[in-house]
Amino acid sequence: MLGCRVSLVNDVKSVTNPRSSQAGGGIASAISGAIWTNQMPKKLLKGLQDAGIANATTIAQNVYKSPLTFVKANPPGSPAREAVVNSYRDVQRTLAIIGVCIAALCVPLALLMDNVPITDKRNNVEGDDVSETSIEIEKREAKRQQEEEERAAALAAEDKVRNESRA
Repeated sequence: MLGCRVSLVNDVKSVTNPRSSQAGGGIASAISGAIWTNQMPKKLLKGLQDAGIANATTIAQNVYKSPLTFVKANPPGSPAREAVVNSYRDVQRTLAIIGVCIAALCVPLALLMDNVPITDKRNNVEGDDVSETSIEIEKREAKRQQEEEERAAALAAEDKVRNESRA
């Protein structure tokens, strides 16, 4: 993501903006949420049934809705708790495998990218002076703002003198 952004913007502040990672986090949350929602209830039910737990359907639904309540009621090592732990382990294993596969796709893509140096120079945007760094631009803007404030103060002083002379 950083490589794509730097080739377009090439401004360090814009490239390292934390909002740039929110899209990836949203996609990851959607994928993991879909896997969790589709697999977890089935795995819980199957695990509890395989462990020979009575009322497996009701318990599986309750565990999915409120896992902490189940954990408080079932001590470690009990058959029901072990079945639930194994169900969670299976879903987490699936998520880890998918995560590794997606990460593995990124390596060849990163190797194919151009080596774009991250400098303090900006790309040529219409009307921009590409020789200016972002620090120089900030200094210029601060100086312009200070000049505007000085002009406003001078005008206010002139108005005060005029008002006093009229009085």
